[in-house]
Formats: sequence, C-alpha cells, structure tokens
Amino acid sequence: MAQTPNAGKKPPAKKETGPARKGHPLMTFEELINQVCAERGWPYRRTGENAVEVEIALDKGRKQKVTLETYEEEDETLTRVKTIIGPADSLSLQQTNAALGMNAHMRFGAFAIDSGNLCLVDSYLLRDADPDEVAESVRFLGRQGDFCEKYVYRQDKH
Repeated sequence: MAQTPNAGKKPPAKKETGPARKGHPLMTFEELINQVCAERGWPYRRTGENAVEVEIALDKGRKQKVTLETYEEEDETLTRVKTIIGPADSLSLQQTNAALGMNAHMRFGAFAIDSGNLCLVDSYLLRDADPDEVAESVRFLGRQGDFCEKYVYRQDKH
C-alpha cells in the first residue's frame, strides 16, 4: 500500500496571531479606551471621531494630558499615544540632542516633534493592542512628559 507524503507526521500547529495569543479578543478603539481608562479611573474626553484625551493625575497636584487616537496606515489600524511637552522652537540644540539620545533608552515611546511641539509618542497595531501595555505606555508617557515639561519649560500646561 502506498503511503501519502504526510503519513505519520503531525499536522502543522495552527499559528495564533494578535490578541488571541495574548488572551485578548480583537477589540474596537472604544473597547480599548474603556479598558485602558475607565477601568483605571482615568478621566477622558473625546477630542475627535477617533481620538480621546486622558488626564493623568501626578504628584503634588500636577497633571499631564495624553492623547490616544487611531489612524490608518498600510491597511492597518494603529493607535497612537501622544503627550505634548512644550514648544520645540524654544529648545537649544543641546536639549534637542539630549532628547534624541534618550530615545535609545526609553521604556515606551520616543521623543518627536509634531506640529511645532516636543512630544512623546508611542504606537500600537489596534489588532494587537494589549490594554495593560497601552495603559502602562499612557502612564509612562504622562510621567515622563510632565517631568520634561516641569524641568525644561518650568510649567504645567499640558
């Protein structure tokens, strides 16, 4: 009797991708926001069809606003986490280079200049977004953004 080429071999294991592998079902942006913000007691307000602004309370009455928004790129929906630190044009070349140098050591996100402002930004594929990881990014960017705003710009505007 002739054997088939796969006789006696196990079929290849199904490859799970995205949140199913991490125990999180695919979710919408709204569901992500609820899991990131509402479950942690973070107040947020809608700033656009695909964006919300979260206010992170910090020590000594300080706060930092962090924006979460979705955008499309190469047939993927991404979620961007961003906090504004201050106007980029008031930074010295030394300060700008220091921020860029810190990018190599950041736990989450990176420094960027967006619409004339120094910001911290991070991005996630929405289909792979883990609410706990996104929440930790929001918290980290909020703390770091406030720290930079306090010591570089001497204010608590954002």
